[in-house]
Amino acid sequence: MLNRLFCISIVLLMSILPSAIAAEPTFLQRSLSEIEEQSVDFSTDTAHYKPMFGIADPNSQIVKGVARFGELIVDPGGSSKIVSYPKEEQIYFILDGTGILHYGQEKVPVSKNDFLYLPVGVEHGISNPREKPLRLIVMGFKIPSGRMSHQRRN
Repeated sequence: MLNRLFCISIVLLMSILPSAIAAEPTFLQRSLSEIEEQSVDFSTDTAHYKPMFGIADPNSQIVKGVARFGELIVDPGGSSKIVSYPKEEQIYFILDGTGILHYGQEKVPVSKNDFLYLPVGVEHGISNPREKPLRLIVMGFKIPSGRMSHQRRN
């Protein structure tokens, strides 16, 4: 009887353990200096992206609500591709330099320490008409299915 209870306990534990381990939060730590540049949908020969979390990150399945989080460097005279995301809102934070945000039909000057919110569905990109590189953090957040998000009308 004791052997049978022990075996049943082991079977139950083995069936529960994988889901308990999967539910365990995973801690990720990254150093930007160790991350390799990756080509993504807004990359160009003059716009270089390093993914810290999310799209183009080998551990992207771990982070659930972040679509992308990385550093974008736009070379002097360079620009990113113009993109639009139907289920992702973004925030840009300008780390260094100055540039032009292409936002729908508008062109908005940006500079160091600017935060920019880009709603779902708006075409946007960034260019650098200056002689120094433009560095920014690109943060994209997934909009869950069924959740409404404000969309800009052009």
